[in-house]
Amino acid sequence: MKFSTQIKPFRAIEALASAVHVGPSLVRESRVFGGVCVCAWDTPWLEGFELPETDELILAYHSRGSHDVRRQQGTILSRSRSIPGLLTLIPPGHSVAYHTGGRVSFTTVHISRTALGEFLRSGTDLPAHDLFAFRDAFVASCVDSLLREARIPDRWSPRFVSAVTEALLLQLLRHSPSEPEPADAKSLETRVAETRSRIDANLAGDLSLEALAEEAGISRAHFARIFRQVVNEPPHRYVMNRRIEHAKDLLSASTAPLKEIAHEAGFCSQAHLTHLFRTRLGLTPQQYRRKHRPVSPH
Repeated sequence: MKFSTQIKPFRAIEALASAVHVGPSLVRESRVFGGVCVCAWDTPWLEGFELPETDELILAYHSRGSHDVRRQQGTILSRSRSIPGLLTLIPPGHSVAYHTGGRVSFTTVHISRTALGEFLRSGTDLPAHDLFAFRDAFVASCVDSLLREARIPDRWSPRFVSAVTEALLLQLLRHSPSEPEPADAKSLETRVAETRSRIDANLAGDLSLEALAEEAGISRAHFARIFRQVVNEPPHRYVMNRRIEHAKDLLSASTAPLKEIAHEAGFCSQAHLTHLFRTRLGLTPQQYRRKHRPVSPH
């Protein structure tokens, strides 16, 4: 896909448009210090994309869409995952590839190498490698401020763009080049919210403590501790409760055999499903179905 901007340094925008098969829904450029550009993107469903190296710094803010964006190196996917609210920094001269597995909405801030030199007059360098899926509330608010400024046609002030961009870069300098903030340095609420989403999307899968902790990229003991701290119940009890609720929904809404419902809800057998219903609800699954299934109109 061909897409060009008025300021020549922004070759990455055309490269990104080609990679995700759609141009940005919003583009605003400023010539301050050699070029700063803000873009908003809404991609179609993508398995993934690759961005070749460019001569500009790219900061991306993941705003909506897929919760399973991962950095790809060859056929290996990183264990870190980007979700809405996280940031990714790509310095000049770096090529990157991502697995997206869905639609993604994000904002990018492009800063030309010339502008970088002007902004970083102290000679301090930004991280020498890309930082994937990190959290920084101040940087995110700067990106949001630039985007809101870009959406107002008559309010794109070069002085404002310059001040916000400089503040954004100064904050990025706090991220150590040798120790990028990993995705698992998220708030406890964010980690648990991601786990709960994965549980609901895969009730019939392996939801053992070992599997959930591995997905979260932390030890079993630490995972169990933070999950219970946020949800007020241990992971295994939460999983079982969600499976029971799903089975109740299936019993009320379908005439599928109990064996199929047990499998779809993640129980090891129909007998296990029946035992838990009797223990928790005082009813067998069949009794629950007769009590809660809507009566068909005659």
